[in-house]
Amino acid sequence: GIVTLESIRSAQPLLTRLSELSPSFDLVIVDEAHNMRNRTTNSFRVGELFATLAENLIYLSATPLNLGRSDLFNLVSTLDPGGFPDFGVFHDQLEPNRFLNEVLSLTRRNTPDAAERASEHLAKIERLPQGSGIAQRPSFKRLRQIVADGRFTSDRVAEVRRLTAELNSLGE
Repeated sequence: GIVTLESIRSAQPLLTRLSELSPSFDLVIVDEAHNMRNRTTNSFRVGELFATLAENLIYLSATPLNLGRSDLFNLVSTLDPGGFPDFGVFHDQLEPNRFLNEVLSLTRRNTPDAAERASEHLAKIERLPQGSGIAQRPSFKRLRQIVADGRFTSDRVAEVRRLTAELNSLGE
């Protein structure tokens, strides 16, 4: 069936009954999922409930990246509680993305100092607590090779885009 988030979140008896019955759903799709970003709302509780009832859960939203990190954490933690157990871990997991995004930006702009600056950002990733695990991945090693070579042709920039997407902690 199809129901709206609004109709479920405002029907406390229905939420209670769903929780008691604990039905199993193959797939739950939540549109406008950004409405579940606040942990103190019924919308968030609906998301948590369906996360326990659904084999597969898909969140749709046109604005999730416009939210703050804590709001984004609230959403992804219901999708993968084990992968994002608390906000501190989530923050640490996102930290390499900042440097990966900068590497991609530098290679796209291809300024005279792009290779040197991109290499510095890759080194920053390696110094992060989770950086050694990232640095061991084949995608990171290939990214390091491309940056060291310093020739950012359109094909190479496309490869950098693919590699940074593979390494992105939210892209897995």
